[in-house]
Amino acid sequence: RPDRQTVMFSATFPRAMEVLARKILKRPVEIQVGGRSIVSDTVEQHVLVMQEQDKFNKLLELLGVYYVTGSVIVFVHRQEKADMLLTNLIGHGYMALPLHGAVSQEDRQSNIRDFKLGNVKILVATSVAARGLDVKSLKLVVNYDCPNHYEDYVHRCGRTGRAGNKGTAYSFVT
Repeated sequence: RPDRQTVMFSATFPRAMEVLARKILKRPVEIQVGGRSIVSDTVEQHVLVMQEQDKFNKLLELLGVYYVTGSVIVFVHRQEKADMLLTNLIGHGYMALPLHGAVSQEDRQSNIRDFKLGNVKILVATSVAARGLDVKSLKLVVNYDCPNHYEDYVHRCGRTGRAGNKGTAYSFVT
């Protein structure tokens, strides 16, 4: 249809997607703001090398600093790990909510709403929360488990440091 326009937005655009887009779109135009597939310079990035058994204590240490200033997303690989970490955080006095594929759509929406409103300041999530989640008060992203792809890293870290605000991202590497 001549009256139709296709627009795509992404912090990352993998080569395979670019090839596909150029193949199916007529006269595509690319507008690039900032660097390609990089974390915004408004996000201060830290990488910590540690043993697996030291991760939780380091997370508690970071929460002691950042929890009072705003919201936190903790990213993990698997749903089971998210649930385990959630239980441990609650056991240490931190109210948190899960966001992963095993959470019902109704509960996901409720959890996101409570997180955005600041009713709960910690979200423990898989990469399902890495894209499209905009929380103004988000001060810290923790990659408790490092993502497998740089695109996931860019999107996870990109949840903070938005709209000119400063943010911080920590990645735990074992």
